[in-house]
Amino acid sequence: LLLAGDRGHSRSVKGRSKAFLEVRGKPMLVHVLETLLHTPEVTEVFVVADAIRLEKVLANFGCLELAAAASCPIHVVPQRESLLENVWNAFLRTLPAPEDPDHAVLIVPSDIPLVVPEELSAFLAAAQRADADHVVGLTPESALELFAPTDTAPGVKMACFNLAEGRLRQNNLNWVRPRRSVRRCGSRRASSARSGGTSGCSSPTC
Repeated sequence: LLLAGDRGHSRSVKGRSKAFLEVRGKPMLVHVLETLLHTPEVTEVFVVADAIRLEKVLANFGCLELAAAASCPIHVVPQRESLLENVWNAFLRTLPAPEDPDHAVLIVPSDIPLVVPEELSAFLAAAQRADADHVVGLTPESALELFAPTDTAPGVKMACFNLAEGRLRQNNLNWVRPRRSVRRCGSRRASSARSGGTSGCSSPTC
């Protein structure tokens, strides 16, 4: 799922949707979409956005031709009012028939134009080995030093958090099994209700 919506809590840049801001002559979402289409593990892409605006971009930047050459269909999913609605609605469109309760999806934002196919492939391989409900991508602080400001050039100083493995930053790659997460959360709530306690699950999807 490629998320390019601009409603709800989505942040704009000077009143403009980040997904459609151009970097080296292309909207950021196009850079990310091209990377997805060149990632061998990706078999189809569901793009959530303003459908009318997105369809124009797909046509103007040759995305449909690239998708055809890669045998990787692009599906336009009209955006809803919130991030959660966008993810859940798009996920439902990806479900196979018959439905697989362990069906997983890769979720990426549209504002990571520097992502490359090798990074996505490595993340997907690690996520599948983990066999978890939800795997979040992390980047070590050392890998971000290239983008930090120096005495002679501007840059970006990114906030990181501390884990046992070191200082890390979430890189916005997510591999999720939504049905399994909902089922697990529902089981916790049912167990909690029987015992008179709280489940500790705050997912609005549950």
